[in-house]
Amino acid sequence: MECLATSDEDFIQSYRMPVAQFEALVELIEHDPAINPGGGRPAAPAWFQLAVGLFRLGRKKPVVVDIARTFEISVGSVENYTENIVCAIIWCLSQEMVWPQPQDQTLSTCAGLGFADTVGHMDGTHITLEHAPSLNQRDYYNCKK
Repeated sequence: MECLATSDEDFIQSYRMPVAQFEALVELIEHDPAINPGGGRPAAPAWFQLAVGLFRLGRKKPVVVDIARTFEISVGSVENYTENIVCAIIWCLSQEMVWPQPQDQTLSTCAGLGFADTVGHMDGTHITLEHAPSLNQRDYYNCKK
């Protein structure tokens, strides 16, 4: 990941996550068949595919040609790497996020909040941001206000 070495602030600006989280995500997806399909030409390293994909997904108006120039790869590679990382991340999530088995469901947990007979709920307003601004941090949540 030598070519990604920038300041922490620049890294977060470019890839929308801190280096430690990026490295952890690489470890999760690097052996996924979407990242390393086998056969044919060797695939680009998982960290590089992730960097390209996150760089693209983190832009309001991503221009694939400009991203290709930035990473010195083809436009097709930008599109393929983005698709590869999305597929790998979705697969990882499918392994981690499962509907609870009946014995694990706690129906009463949400009943006191006005959600009777529910396993859980999430609208995002009750989850505090990990990297909220230091000033009035308790006022920031992971939904738009």
